[in-house]
Amino acid sequence: MFIAIRYTRPLAPFALVAIVGSTAFAGTVTYFDGTFNNSNWALTSYGTGVVTGSQSGNSDGNPGFARDVLNDLIGNGTVQGFHERTASVYDPDVSRKITSIDFSIDAKWIGGTAGNGQQVAFALSQNGVDFKTSSVATGSSGNWNTISMTLTAADFTRIDGQAGSVDFTPDGGLITFGFVTANTGNNYNVQARYDNYNVVVHTIPLPSAAGMGLATTGCLALRRRRRS
Repeated sequence: MFIAIRYTRPLAPFALVAIVGSTAFAGTVTYFDGTFNNSNWALTSYGTGVVTGSQSGNSDGNPGFARDVLNDLIGNGTVQGFHERTASVYDPDVSRKITSIDFSIDAKWIGGTAGNGQQVAFALSQNGVDFKTSSVATGSSGNWNTISMTLTAADFTRIDGQAGSVDFTPDGGLITFGFVTANTGNNYNVQARYDNYNVVVHTIPLPSAAGMGLATTGCLALRRRRRS
């Protein structure tokens, strides 16, 4: 929050106090999952084929549990699966407008056609519409690797290919986060494993409580001086 006071005479000490009210700090909200309980995740398949996902064994992750995903292409085309973490719900009307999102997840190929493994992207759902970002390949080395992205609203497109955009303002509606796995080709399947899903939401700066208090004091002092 910025407070501006226009003066026609030299600044008095209380005016300097009022300017301090412009001090602000940015907020963050973090969502993390390293367990992947099935009850916390929903899955929607798009395209040519079916995507399935479930919690892995308790020693398969990096470390602990993980999420096993099978992308099964049936015919020629692209199959996509939106893995939606139902507990990762953000309300911009309460927690303020989103400026950017940091996303990271650990991934490794575990079976099926090797190639580049699976494609993985960050994703979200808002007002019943699912959106995704550009994707990154997991690779097929069989080793864990970390995929990370820093994103803004401009990075999202609808998964179904139709026109539309996300709205990170307080008027946009509730947002549920997750990720997309995908493959393109003809009649093959790819299995991959995911762990340490991490989302950090950055919001617009909040005015500091101390700064707002000082600003109020300065404004009150200004009013008293004008009346005297």
